[in-house]
Amino acid sequence: MNILIVGSGAREHALVKKLMTSMHTTSIYCCPGNGGIEEDAICVNIKTTDVDLVIAFAQQKKIDLVVVTSRQALAVGMVEALEAKGICAFGPSAAACIIENDRLFTKTLLEKYGIPVVKYHLFDSSQAALTHLMTQNVFPVILKNNHAGNENLLDTFIAYNAPQAMAIVERMFQQDGCQKLLIEPYIIGPKVSAVILTDGVTVKALATAQSFKRTHDGENAPYTHGMGAVAPSPYYPDDIAKVCVQGIYVPALKALRNEGIHIKGCLTFNIVITPHGPQVLDISCRMPDPEIQAALSLLQTDLVEIFMSICEDRLDTQDISMHDGYAVCVVLSDKNYPDTFENGQHIKGLKAAARLSDVTLCHCATRCDEEGYFSTGGRVVSVSTTGRFLDETVASAYEAAQIIHFPNAYFREDIGHH
Repeated sequence: MNILIVGSGAREHALVKKLMTSMHTTSIYCCPGNGGIEEDAICVNIKTTDVDLVIAFAQQKKIDLVVVTSRQALAVGMVEALEAKGICAFGPSAAACIIENDRLFTKTLLEKYGIPVVKYHLFDSSQAALTHLMTQNVFPVILKNNHAGNENLLDTFIAYNAPQAMAIVERMFQQDGCQKLLIEPYIIGPKVSAVILTDGVTVKALATAQSFKRTHDGENAPYTHGMGAVAPSPYYPDDIAKVCVQGIYVPALKALRNEGIHIKGCLTFNIVITPHGPQVLDISCRMPDPEIQAALSLLQTDLVEIFMSICEDRLDTQDISMHDGYAVCVVLSDKNYPDTFENGQHIKGLKAAARLSDVTLCHCATRCDEEGYFSTGGRVVSVSTTGRFLDETVASAYEAAQIIHFPNAYFREDIGHH
């Protein structure tokens, strides 16, 4: 099969590497890709939102499967446009992306169908939000932009006190273009990312992971898109999994169908485990980054076969199995990420790190020329390792991460430690 991936980050690089191992794969293309993906796939300079060019390229190269992972590509209807031309595509329709892009819709849906979800307050102005915060005077709180449609813009923040909350609220409404703001209580408890596959009817778990979203070690730092992950989640025993499947995943899919939304592909449920049981923080309709870099390292089943079973509405016949043990992902970023970052930093040590046993490098934002690899974003490279025991797997990940250097290189040192 000829396969095309639409996207450009470490998630896409992880997918390329896993799809390369399939007995069904003949060639892999990626648009637009990045410097690291060029090592493993043929990168094509087509924008992820250029539907017509992607279709023309797929027809020219006789592409058998297109995997659409870019949020912008999904939002412009890339999947349904490909399917209309008879091209098999993995990913949700633009209509189904509402579950990720409109948090209020998702919260309301879950409440309507009695699915446990973290409570919230909604505000459409900075003044209303600040009045609520000052009246309640309960911190810390989580502040979320209702519209999560910008892949490069952070949309979730934590405020530990009133002055911090005021500054964040003003920034979100005035600089970030926020029109509706969700304020949630800060819930203490393990957070689990559960990656669920569906063909619209059948629900099957692909993997779980613990994500490390803060910029620095511990839990008193700003949020990012993700600085590391451990798969499977140590906080997801069989009894919790059973509750989540029966009380969250299956009912959520039925709720979407009842509301006229047919979703195929991937749903990522971000769950907090509370003393009263699991509650949904939010839902994404894409594979999570960096959690999927770790999770795919453990996948034993042929990924092409999984994708095709979903595209052909036969997920119920598809087995999904994972290797025993753990996978750990550590992200190397610019030390000033997510506030600012410096592009064009020369990256060294990539080949040496990749030579270590059970190490997989996925490029987040890089370019490559005759002088080597250079950074093109805040998160630069992710390092994933696998092992039988968590502590030894963590050690292997950090051994590889310490080999990679660029001027502002930074990584958290507590991934997998709690």
